[in-house]
Amino acid sequence: MAAASALAEVPERLKSVFVNEDDEATNGISHNGIYALNMYALMMPVTLTIDDRLPMKKGTNRTLYANIGRDKSVWGPLYEKAFAKFHGSYEALVGGNPEKALNTIAGAPGKMVNHKKITTDDLWDLLRTQDMDRAMITIGCFGGSSNGLVGGHAYSFIKVAKLSNG
Repeated sequence: MAAASALAEVPERLKSVFVNEDDEATNGISHNGIYALNMYALMMPVTLTIDDRLPMKKGTNRTLYANIGRDKSVWGPLYEKAFAKFHGSYEALVGGNPEKALNTIAGAPGKMVNHKKITTDDLWDLLRTQDMDRAMITIGCFGGSSNGLVGGHAYSFIKVAKLSNG
């Protein structure tokens, strides 16, 4: 989901994933309940077709995995369903690799950077440059929890910001 969030930071990128967004749809909601999404396998485009039936938590009106957005958007759970279909099951997504997820989304190889192997200034310059280029950036937090980040989780990188104290 971190990779999908990184994708969605630029609305045009998200719109390019949903092939039939304008066909028989109102505000992105398909009238016939069928969605086609673009992904990539070995850097070759693949179109997956899914329906709008989502797994729900028993006895509730909440989705089992990705939630419907606060703005009632359904792209998140639909995208997750297509991603699960692409990889064989929802269970295959547990503990996923954000770099591989971005490869599936973008169709191009990503670059993994170990922040312990470069200087702080070089990391700052890299993040600033990639952010200016509107790159899809995810960050993984391995090991234990620190600075409010949960170990073993991935996060989408929103933007670079220089604080007043440098």
